[in-house]
Amino acid sequence: MSPLLVSELAQSMTLLILGGVSAGLGDAKVDLVEFSLVFVIVLVAGVMHGSAGFGFSVIATPLLSFLLPLRMTIAITVFFIIAYSLQIVYRFRKFIPWRAIAVPLVASIIARVFGVVLLMNLNIGVLRMAWGSSLILLAAYFMAFRNRIRIKPSLAGGIVAGTLSGLFGGMFNTAGPALVVYFFNAFKEKRQYSAALQVTFFMGALASLFVHLAYGNITLQVLRFVGVGITGVLVGIFVGIRIFEKLAKRHLNILVYLVMALMGIVQIMKAI
Repeated sequence: MSPLLVSELAQSMTLLILGGVSAGLGDAKVDLVEFSLVFVIVLVAGVMHGSAGFGFSVIATPLLSFLLPLRMTIAITVFFIIAYSLQIVYRFRKFIPWRAIAVPLVASIIARVFGVVLLMNLNIGVLRMAWGSSLILLAAYFMAFRNRIRIKPSLAGGIVAGTLSGLFGGMFNTAGPALVVYFFNAFKEKRQYSAALQVTFFMGALASLFVHLAYGNITLQVLRFVGVGITGVLVGIFVGIRIFEKLAKRHLNILVYLVMALMGIVQIMKAI
């Protein structure tokens, strides 16, 4: 082998090694940026949830979808919902009205499966359009009609509320509005209301998780983001409860509604 050929091979190997190292460093930088942004997003959403008592999913999920693929985002936030709803379920476990929530709970779990199936099979543009529209409608509902709509607890009402909750929960992790309206009228005692709501969210999110596992959506990359995000959620809720507990909650709620509507508008614009 000639010295010239050896020199050319050595030069090529050096370039390949340097290129690989550079690419590895670039990937590490990208991962660090993504992890940092995920932490900040769920931290902010956690603060809002801790201070206003709701709003984590409608803030965190749209923002994370700008950074990560939509289906991955939905799979990641399922873990966060399980984490903070489980905490509340455990706290109010003695007040869970199992018989009264049986119908909406079962309907919600079944509909969750169909919701995730729709998420996995519908066009992303269609999903974003439907999601954006639902966020705007939810914001309008909470701002204008939350205290005016009354649904009498019944078998039919439980099925409808549970089904709507499950479908939207499976597709977009926004399972709350239908059940909030239904349980608000079903339970006068606050601890029963909270326990009923959160146990339904928890069981529904577990159902979503199993379907995501079946579709292969729970990857190592998803778990890495979950590991980073869980810390942000816990810190955010801790800070939200303690820093904002004395502020006017009405103003905080309005802020959440406005952010919700803005996220919906942006999702529609991305779908067009």
